[in-house]
Amino acid sequence: MPFLGTDLVRVARLSSVRTPAFTRRTFTAREVQVCRDRPDSLAGRWAVKEAVLKALGVGIAGIPLTDIETDRGPDGEPLLTLRGAALERAQELGIQQWAVSISHDGEYAMAVVIGS
Repeated sequence: MPFLGTDLVRVARLSSVRTPAFTRRTFTAREVQVCRDRPDSLAGRWAVKEAVLKALGVGIAGIPLTDIETDRGPDGEPLLTLRGAALERAQELGIQQWAVSISHDGEYAMAVVIGS
C-alpha cells in the first residue's frame, strides 16, 4: 500500500518566521547549504517535511523536522533521507522507498511524496 503526503506553503509565510533558531530546528546543515539560504528552496524543503509527516500519519510534534532531509541527486532531482524517529516510523509502516516531487510557482512551493 502506498503512503501519500502533500503540502503547499507560501514562501513569504516561511520567510516571515525564519530566524536562526527556527532554521536550526527545521533544516539540516546540508539543506541550508544546498538551498544557499534561498527562501523559495527552503519553502520547498519545508513542504517535503510536512508531506512526509502526513504520509507517516503523524503530526509536526511527533517527529523532529531535522529527521527528514531533502538533498539533490546527480541530475538535480530531490532525494529524501530519513533518520531517527522518522526512519523508525517509516520502518514500522513498511516503507522502503520514497518518490518526491517539489514544485514552485511564484510565491508558492508544493511537495508530493509517495512512500512504498
